Amino acid sequence: MRLSLGKSLWAAIFTLVLPLAQAQAQECVEFQGVNHCGIGAARLSVTDEGLKAESRDTTGKDGVAIHTGLSSNWTAALFSDNAGKDAQRTILTSVSEGAPTSTATLDTRGETTTYAATFTGSGQESTYSALLYRDGVLQAAVGGIRSGTPGIVSRPNPGWTPACRPYNQNYNSCISSCYSAGYPNCNYCNTPCRNTFHVTPRGACQWRFDLSATSLQLADGRRVEADELVLNEEVRGAASYPYLGFDQILIQSTAASMTIASESVDPVCK
Repeated sequence: MRLSLGKSLWAAIFTLVLPLAQAQAQECVEFQGVNHCGIGAARLSVTDEGLKAESRDTTGKDGVAIHTGLSSNWTAALFSDNAGKDAQRTILTSVSEGAPTSTATLDTRGETTTYAATFTGSGQESTYSALLYRDGVLQAAVGGIRSGTPGIVSRPNPGWTPACRPYNQNYNSCISSCYSAGYPNCNYCNTPCRNTFHVTPRGACQWRFDLSATSLQLADGRRVEADELVLNEEVRGAASYPYLGFDQILIQSTAASMTIASESVDPVCK
């Protein structure tokens, strides 16, 4: 099934998925039972840490296309080597039957990361909610965020040791950052933060992120402490979103290399 979207919205989202056609010519690699193909000039290999994608092109066009089959849930840890650069952008895209259904964009500059999401369920009127949790308990939520607009800004909390390794750090850079910050221990560097994409039974798309930087500012200006972020599509009616699953996840980054680890996929029950 397809959506009837405005041309401007489709143009903005389609540019993210256009490199998928390039992935068809790339050599693909199986990792943890799932087929992965390089996007653009990305080279894939399986290492002791996970599936590694490397590229000399750091414009953000290259990456990995993950062929999940018809699924309702994808989870993986993700970390990168940004070669000492201060800024990094990573875009995750869900695809169903060749059409993009949602994106999540992580923009990092220094120690600040901005999270934004795009959803297509209600066309150009799509909105989403940002929910923040700490130890599984909801701390704050804000709704009505326009699709494509940043919903959360995260920064380190000097008094709180991170729970997981930031997505823009490999192990060595995490250890160096930990020592510089003066945290009491650096065990969190052994645990890369996880990312999840989920389609609810109502057909709403949902992105979940483990957080290393625990001081968060919501779109309405409130500040809270949290260790998990959920960006949840707001579905207006039972028939407003025809996608009940996805069959691909695309990951594109400006980093010179990124690694996918601890990956799992839940197929849609037919």
